[in-house]
Amino acid sequence: MSVGNRCTFSTCNAGYTLSTYGYATVTCIADSKWNTAPKTCDDINECNKEGLLTCVAPATCTNTDGSFTCACPVGKLDTKTNNRCVGTTLPFQVKSTTSSISFSANVSTAFTQVRLTIAQWCLDKTVYDKFTGYPKNLTVRPFEHTLTKLEAGLRFYVKAEFGTASGYSGDWVTEEGTSEGEIQTACNCPGTDPTGSPVNMSATQVRVSRHQRL
Repeated sequence: MSVGNRCTFSTCNAGYTLSTYGYATVTCIADSKWNTAPKTCDDINECNKEGLLTCVAPATCTNTDGSFTCACPVGKLDTKTNNRCVGTTLPFQVKSTTSSISFSANVSTAFTQVRLTIAQWCLDKTVYDKFTGYPKNLTVRPFEHTLTKLEAGLRFYVKAEFGTASGYSGDWVTEEGTSEGEIQTACNCPGTDPTGSPVNMSATQVRVSRHQRL
């Protein structure tokens, strides 16, 4: 640039912003220097910028030069948004006895609460009914809960949702119980068949006279 030419700094590339210091318009002087300090383009820290949607908790935000990245404490990022955690198998257990269901979870400290739902399937497993008081919020570690006084041999739906201190809206990573989101209380029937199928059952046909009083 020739001596005497003026230059104005007005915009920056995406991810950067004009500095608060320096002058927007400067003049070239001898030895290819500016007559005063010009403004510069400074990186925007998206992770700390109020009102900017970056990473949805529990995903954590890391600022980079001109941009930012999100990472999940467990699970993986949604490939559509790249800013929230989705579909992960969280380390929790559901156990049952003849009359109870016990839930326990040992998850990352990024999760500060669990929303637990337990319901009973109808016989054909088309719908289920939630128990009174569910879903139940667990906020104290270790995350444990036991439901008692259940009927033996029935199937139950269990759902655990893990969230952060910022709330429930959009902050949950969900895993629904076991492989099918269900568990069965033990039958407590004779024999080794856990389904409680009848054992040594036989049928006898009896002929009743029409003159016999029933």
